[in-house]
Order: sequence, then C-alpha cells, then structure tokens
Amino acid sequence: MRLATEGVPLADYFECSFAAVKQRERHDNASLTPEAIAHVRKKFTKEEKLSYHILFPRFIWAFIPGLFLALITWVAPKGRPGDNWRLCIDPSTILDNEGNAAGTPDDGAANMHLPRTGAEDKEDENPPVHYGTAFLRFRIWIYNLRVDHPAEDICLSADDITAAFRRILYHPDMAILWATVFQEFLVIPCGMIFGGRNSPSFYMIPSELRAHVASTSDFGPITTDLSESILFATPPSPPARTRHPRRQKTRCSLVPQ
Repeated sequence: MRLATEGVPLADYFECSFAAVKQRERHDNASLTPEAIAHVRKKFTKEEKLSYHILFPRFIWAFIPGLFLALITWVAPKGRPGDNWRLCIDPSTILDNEGNAAGTPDDGAANMHLPRTGAEDKEDENPPVHYGTAFLRFRIWIYNLRVDHPAEDICLSADDITAAFRRILYHPDMAILWATVFQEFLVIPCGMIFGGRNSPSFYMIPSELRAHVASTSDFGPITTDLSESILFATPPSPPARTRHPRRQKTRCSLVPQ
C-alpha cells in the first residue's frame, strides 16, 4: 500500500560530494555517439509526452540539494524480431578522478548507496525479487491446464507491458537521485528508471499481485471493446482433421466488427 501511495524507495539514505555531481554534469554522457544522441533525444521527447519524467533547463542542476546524476547508456538492437533501441539511465558506473584536482573519488552513483536485493531488514530500500521462480510456476500452470483439458489446444498469448518500471512512481523526495543531464536538459524521472538496482525489486511487488489475480480470479463476466471484437474461427470437424492431420490446431484471428 505504501508503494502505491507514497512512491519508492520507501526508505534509504543517500549522500555524495558536490564534486562528484559536478564531474558527472561535465562528463555530459561523452560515450554517446552522434547517432545515439539523435535517438536519445527522440526517446526523451516521446517519454516526456507520456509524463515519465520532467525536463528542466540544465543549469538548475547546481541548485538542487541532494541531486545525483546518472549517465546515459543507449543499447542497440540485437537483431531479434521486435527488438528496439533501449534507453538505460545508468546509476552504477563510477567515473575515474582524472582531471579532478582534488582527487575526490566518485561517490555519485546512486546504486552504490543501495543494499543488495533481499538484504536483511532492508526491504524498504530494496525488497527481495521472486521472478526467478516465474518459469517454474509457468510450467506448473501449463501442466495443470493439460490435466484439466487433456484434448484441447493450449494457446499462449504474448503479455508485455510497455515501460513496465515506469508504472511505479518515485517518492517526490527520491526522484532527484535518479536524474541525468542531456544536452540542454536536466531530466528528473517520475517513474522508476530501468537501471536502478531496486527497480526490479519494487516492480515485482505489484507484478506478483497482478499475476496472482490473473491466475486465480474469474474474469468471465468481464468484457471490453477489444474482447468483444475477437472472433475465434470454427474448429475443424473430425473428418477435416482426418484429411489434414498436420492442421489440428484451432486458429484465432482478430476480425473488426
């Protein structure tokens, strides 16, 4: 309940030197290529319209107490169907102190201030993650379906949530820990970033609840405009199956009404 009403993380203490924040601001995501910069700008423009973060003039970074700055990583597609470029705000990378006259170590990586997942008495900072059992539970579910429906086809529907971590909001006092700078902007996220050490931990709490409700509740009487527009093709008759032994699966299609 606190996660949904207060924002995350629920507790923690972060402290870094101003010199580290300044060094990161001056670094200016130097590893990004000109091509990547164009993609990142387009991505930020899209996400700003969806209220995933707030863009401020860049110079404001020096006037926000407690601000941390993360670097930007832009991951190219790996060639898989449907794989797109991915924007990752990286609060883990440590910068060297080369060029830092004071020789101050970089303590401005927010992930370094978080406990490892599942640390004892640290669940408000970084709760345990349980998705390691997801595949096993999925196989058990399919096994039970087959026991109850031995002669029917089991069709798997793809389930994906766009910008899943963004659905979990940061506490207003904590959002500045996951900020970054990009060109003329200071970017402060409203929803969780992809690169936070505790992002999977907090996301999995409502995700596990969602999965439990989906697997145990009866949604038969519930309809939507989309569900009303889905028409299943008529299953082939036994003679048809005999004539086409390789075509025994029931097919479904979306037919607009």
